[in-house]
Amino acid sequence: MTQELFTQSRSAQEQVVLQLTELNQLHQALEQRHEHGAQSLAVTQTNLAVTERERALLAERLTQAETQLTELTTDKQLLLQDNAVLSSQLSESRAKCDQP
Repeated sequence: MTQELFTQSRSAQEQVVLQLTELNQLHQALEQRHEHGAQSLAVTQTNLAVTERERALLAERLTQAETQLTELTTDKQLLLQDNAVLSSQLSESRAKCDQP
């Protein structure tokens, strides 16, 4: 009976060792997966930060372009007004020169 108990105990111990080995392998696989996930997350966060910075720069450039457009529109209006005044003055001068 002792030999049989010893055999059963040894078999149980071997199963426990096998299960422990499998669990260690699973644990290592999970650690590697976690490490890979953490690296992927870091890369994604870096890419997101770069994208956000680019977006901010583009928004700033857009604001500058809109400001320049507003200034150019104002300048154009002033030039059109000056042109109208000068055209009117030229017409008046010509009319005076044409009179006897």
